Amino acid sequence: GLVTIFLSLIVLLYYSRYMQKKNYTIILELERSMLQKLNSKLRRFSGVITHDILSNLDLILSAGNFLAESKHQPASLTQYYNITQDTSRQLKSYCLELLEEARSTIIDRTLKDYIDPMPIVHRVLARFANELLLANVKVDLQELSPTVLPNCVVEQIFQNLVSNTLRYGATAEVPTLLIKEATGLKGGSQWIIEDNGPGIPLEKQEQIFSGLKTSKNSNNGSQEIGLTLVRSSLRDVGANLSVECPDYGGTRWVIQLP
Repeated sequence: GLVTIFLSLIVLLYYSRYMQKKNYTIILELERSMLQKLNSKLRRFSGVITHDILSNLDLILSAGNFLAESKHQPASLTQYYNITQDTSRQLKSYCLELLEEARSTIIDRTLKDYIDPMPIVHRVLARFANELLLANVKVDLQELSPTVLPNCVVEQIFQNLVSNTLRYGATAEVPTLLIKEATGLKGGSQWIIEDNGPGIPLEKQEQIFSGLKTSKNSNNGSQEIGLTLVRSSLRDVGANLSVECPDYGGTRWVIQLP
């Protein structure tokens, strides 16, 4: 009996050490996985900062170029001041939201309340108002439902896709930009951002998300990096970005919401 008890204690001790070691292994794997996700998020965060902030600074500089080419009237000086102030405030707010999102965890994100995307969309359109006006782009903005997407991701979406319309869609005879919500073929809500520009060839529709240049034009390369960052940010929160080219022409961006 004593031998049996002794052997049982030895077996129990080894089993306890085995389970402890196994638990440590699981914890290490979880921590390694979390570290990889955080590193990926950090790389994407630095890319968003580099791409989107430079894009906003370009807006400020373009307003300055417009001012330099015009007569220095009080009205034009006031307009330039208002543009730079508004864009700078929006840029600061965007940076703060990006920092908050970068610090958050996946669990935090799932517990967030729904947010109204419309003020963010209006803010982005106001930021590009001069460029849209100069390009004669007619904007058709329809109501978008509240979403669980973080504020900074919503802003990142429209910052990049409105910019994309100005780069390519504005070449149409009567350029239009349509922003609406729809129901996907497999259910679930989608945001649609559509223009009537030249569209994207079928063979390049996935290539533009690679982050690599598909042409020698540096602006194209920059835009593709932006699209890659948008898709990565969306996938990180359970959404996705794809592109379609309807038979009637133009480019349709589809955001499948979580």
